[in-house]
Amino acid sequence: RDIIDDMFRLWAMAEEDLLSESITYSLKDTGQGMQRVQQSPLTYKSMQRILSRVQGKVNQWIGSNVIHLGDHNVPNALTFIDKYTQVPRILSPIVTCLENLERICEEDDGVNTFIETGFGGVEQVKKDILYDF
Repeated sequence: RDIIDDMFRLWAMAEEDLLSESITYSLKDTGQGMQRVQQSPLTYKSMQRILSRVQGKVNQWIGSNVIHLGDHNVPNALTFIDKYTQVPRILSPIVTCLENLERICEEDDGVNTFIETGFGGVEQVKKDILYDF
């Protein structure tokens, strides 16, 4: 959420990085085809600040704190922006499912029975869904 909230600033930083005359790029085969690989220091610093802020909001950080930018995973700032703008579209169906499971189980005895017998209840099926992501 914090990344999306800062997307305008990140986009501006990405544009500055991409158009920088002092930061050169090289064409490399990253495994995703030939890509313009370029370091993006302004975007990277912005992401470091966001990551630090988010880590400060939670009791325990679970997951990687590596920011891929200017490497074979995320070759440049434009690729970075593109990947992050896709996150809501990828996660939206999962969030919708999680938000509606209880209501659907209350309304449909067949679904409720399936979830109870197959997963042990709504809370467990939610955990199973989230475990995959």
